[in-house]
Amino acid sequence: AAPTEMEDDPETLRKLAYRLVQDDAALVISEVVAHAKSDVVRQPCAEVLLQMTNTQEARGKLVQQGGFKALIALSLCDDEKTKDAAAWALAKIGISINPALYPRRTGSGPEAMVAPLVRLVDSSTNELQTFEACMALCNLATVDELRDRIVAGKGWRVLEMALTSDNELVQRAAVECMSNLVTHDEIAEKFTSPTSTATKIFVGFASSDDTKMQIAATGGIATLATVDEISTAFVQANVLEALVEIALIGEEPAVIHRAAVALQRLLATATDAVIGPVGGPLPDHAMLALGALSSLASD
Repeated sequence: AAPTEMEDDPETLRKLAYRLVQDDAALVISEVVAHAKSDVVRQPCAEVLLQMTNTQEARGKLVQQGGFKALIALSLCDDEKTKDAAAWALAKIGISINPALYPRRTGSGPEAMVAPLVRLVDSSTNELQTFEACMALCNLATVDELRDRIVAGKGWRVLEMALTSDNELVQRAAVECMSNLVTHDEIAEKFTSPTSTATKIFVGFASSDDTKMQIAATGGIATLATVDEISTAFVQANVLEALVEIALIGEEPAVIHRAAVALQRLLATATDAVIGPVGGPLPDHAMLALGALSSLASD
């Protein structure tokens, strides 16, 4: 229709984009992208594919029709608007699709998503873009090889910067992704000091009022607490205060479970730090920690 002063209804456009995917339009757009010679063509293709990903139910079929491969190609072009639209569409797909289900082709498998998503988190001023890119990276970080790529692509630094956002959803998505990265050796090294930024982040967010944030932070702590040096660093950073509080007054089973596992592992791997050396003085936090474990055991 000819342009008018009246804006189109977003819900109508969303339904239209979904109908187009159902009618195999993503396959057509993918072919256009494959043969496009200029950004004059590529940019509207990226915008159309982005609109198609706005409906969660359409994302799987879009991937099947070659939309994923087309978006990877578009995310590598020189035009900034095209790259941003393609990266955002990849983020929406990355939230919904199991990493194991992507096409495994050289240069266009799920590993090709990492760089565009990290760049989107790093450069975007749109909070929704940042949130969805963090969520997609969190999903990818469940796979070892993709976790390695995120770390190699400076993803941890970018996620730390995302935590400066005032948006709690962005902060939570960043911490959830970071929690999936802590098993990487390079990242685990960051937790060996009680004063490191990484340690402070997880200890701090373990006391968050956001339940999902607490789950992510305490889950990361519980995972890392199997390493003696890291456990000692956590105790020195006063992590017991947050874990004891969760154990005694927490209501969410998922958070309580992670706090219980973290306490058990800290006691096993950093015994002297938790209850003091044999024959030595008893730390102030020792009785609270043991009391919390006793309370959990009797519940």
